[in-house]
Amino acid sequence: MRPWLLTALLLLAGGAVAAPGPAPTSASAPAPAADLDTLPALESAVRERLRSAGVPGAAVVIIERGQVVLAVDHGLADVASGRPVTPDTVFRAGSISKTLTAVATMRLVEQGRLALDTPIAERLPEWRLAGGADPDRPLRLVHLLEHTAGLDDIRYRHYLIEGAEITLAQALPLFGPYRARWAPGEGTAYSNAGPVVAGRVIEAVEGVAFEQALERGVTGPLGMPGARWRRDPAQAGVLATSYRPDGRTPERFVETPARPSGSVSLTARELARLPLMLSGRGALDGVALLAPASVERMERPGSSVAARQGVPIGWGLGLRADADGRTVFFGHEGSIDGFVAQFAYAPDIGGGFVVMANVTSDVALEVGRLVRGYLERGLQVPRPAPVPLDAAQRQRWTGQYQTFTPRQELLRAVIGLTQWDGVVFDGDVLRYEGARWTHVGQGRFQKLGAAAPGLLFVERDGTVEMHAAHGAKRRVGGIEMAAKIGGIALTALALLAGVLALPFWLVAAARGRLAAAAGGRRTAEARGRLTARGGLAVRLWPLAALAAAVAVPAGVLALLGTGDIEFLGRPSAAGWAVFALSWAAPALAAAAAWTFARRGGRRMGTAGFLLAGLQLACAALVLGWLAAHGWIGIRIWDA
Repeated sequence: MRPWLLTALLLLAGGAVAAPGPAPTSASAPAPAADLDTLPALESAVRERLRSAGVPGAAVVIIERGQVVLAVDHGLADVASGRPVTPDTVFRAGSISKTLTAVATMRLVEQGRLALDTPIAERLPEWRLAGGADPDRPLRLVHLLEHTAGLDDIRYRHYLIEGAEITLAQALPLFGPYRARWAPGEGTAYSNAGPVVAGRVIEAVEGVAFEQALERGVTGPLGMPGARWRRDPAQAGVLATSYRPDGRTPERFVETPARPSGSVSLTARELARLPLMLSGRGALDGVALLAPASVERMERPGSSVAARQGVPIGWGLGLRADADGRTVFFGHEGSIDGFVAQFAYAPDIGGGFVVMANVTSDVALEVGRLVRGYLERGLQVPRPAPVPLDAAQRQRWTGQYQTFTPRQELLRAVIGLTQWDGVVFDGDVLRYEGARWTHVGQGRFQKLGAAAPGLLFVERDGTVEMHAAHGAKRRVGGIEMAAKIGGIALTALALLAGVLALPFWLVAAARGRLAAAAGGRRTAEARGRLTARGGLAVRLWPLAALAAAVAVPAGVLALLGTGDIEFLGRPSAAGWAVFALSWAAPALAAAAAWTFARRGGRRMGTAGFLLAGLQLACAALVLGWLAAHGWIGIRIWDA
């Protein structure tokens, strides 16, 4: 979970509308390789980057022309004992397990024992979607592997389910309930839940446990004898110890039963055999594990909206294409319990790499960028031929966009208020996320310097959608945008005005001079006593209601901001406090509204009356938004 720096935007500021600006650092864009034209120079740069980042231990393997040309073992596998990283050091590869699961699936497809279009209900009748499935649009195996099933990502408590003795059949219900948030194929959102179900399908077909099926059909033939899906005592002397970002505090090993999604462990040299095989179109060392057509199908998305429009961006089967360079690389990243890993390969040049490290850090991606820059050093910068746009297209596609396919449904409430991605046109050139994009026809756009299109505009049901590698965004209409930004600004203003006025209210109440309109035949002295007793309360109730309403999302975001799965995945005092507050806030707002309706007009001047009314309206607005997104009664460990 990345830091929640948008909390202030949500709570105390107006909505920020994004306009194209300086290009942000991309997790996939390759670094310039002007000085990295030899392997010794690359090795020196890799070691220096790992050292300067404080990475305890790492292993890097570099592939050129279909062969391993360099392997770097850096630092310590275990800091306490001083055990160094060696060629035999085992790291956990996290979500790269999904690629191996996809390879196993394609082997069964080649054997005619399985089909990507197989409805899951036919293979796993015991598995259920919460709320039921549409029989006319069944959820199929391909949707699970390409993240187009619409499944929410697994919850925080799911990350802490552990036990080597838990079978995948037993684990399947433990990772539920499974909910489809949209019809299969209508959106892309990365989910760890889908491959768990797909792995169980593999078990059902093979008739053996998932890990046995993978050892027999994938890791064994690939020459990965050390690959394990459960913690093995035989790895005790070679398994790296993983660490938190400080590089010193050990991270706990969680024996997850979600094996198809993230439990495989192996050496970097063993993992390198995966991109070698895929780059070799399914063959390695003279052994054909997959047919070339199967590898091409893994690389090419088939079930997404973009794929149906003929644009192969986004997730394929356990692989994602990264075109932000001089050629297209395919691969996957992974992280689990303090381990991070990445592999990528470019079949056009026979190049690739593996990076594995034992610390929670983005350094694996940074090292990957260095290596990619080296591998692409002799290639020309792509120069796509532009296709003109008409004025109507430019007008329809210009605007602010927000995702409608969040990875976690919990985040939709925040994204809907704080994420604004601007699209503008400079002639026929699109400006988005700080980069310039060329129209290459049929609503497809290719980033300047990229090897293939990375954006697709689709218009359907009166909505403009922008599809990219990680999901889809919709164009936000002007009325909706104004309402959201205006609501945030009014809420911030009402809360700030109340906080600033509070000291004056307290002083005035203490002196019996709190401004009010008591009216009637009461004397000034009687009105003073009345307002001192009730005038302050009628002002405090609305302010308290608004503060409590705003405190609910603030509390949720504070919990998420810890990024600590051990903390988030279990009930805690802080978690229960946010749960209680989420119910207390509506009760407080109701009490404030009742008090205001009974006594507001008699106990307050015009300014106070208007401010209290605004605060109550804003509290109702905030609470209504939270209720619509499931944040009332929220239990963060199960959200």
